[in-house]
Amino acid sequence: MTELLFLFPRDGDLSAVDEFLASKLIPQLTSAAGVRSIRISTDAIMSPGGPPPYARALGASFDTLADVMAVVEESKGHPVERERLKSLAPLILLYDAREEPPSVSTSANPSRPRRQSRLSVVATSASLARCVGQRPQARSATEPTNAG
Repeated sequence: MTELLFLFPRDGDLSAVDEFLASKLIPQLTSAAGVRSIRISTDAIMSPGGPPPYARALGASFDTLADVMAVVEESKGHPVERERLKSLAPLILLYDAREEPPSVSTSANPSRPRRQSRLSVVATSASLARCVGQRPQARSATEPTNAG
């Protein structure tokens, strides 16, 4: 499967992006051979590091890279639309992907193995002693305190 991702910049004209997506790009992609799905962001794009430089995302899944390249070739017959897309300055990414099954086994599919969690827990000797009901030993100078 090949993924096509468009990320439109935050500092652009979002109404122009939305109009172009609705009138040109989404219809072009939905009519393409090999398209599996099309997804578009519906609200602000978020990032754990603060606001990202993108305001809108559109993703499309295709069966093969050849299907994506056919869309690119077809778009060459529409130079005005290509220039309009270029003026909106999206970051365009292509990548091969594979689908992974969910990692949690469910009652609907009990045969699926459950993956181990990779959660690491760090504890001081004092907190471990409290867990097992022992009295904590004197804290060393390098051991963090529980202030707060």
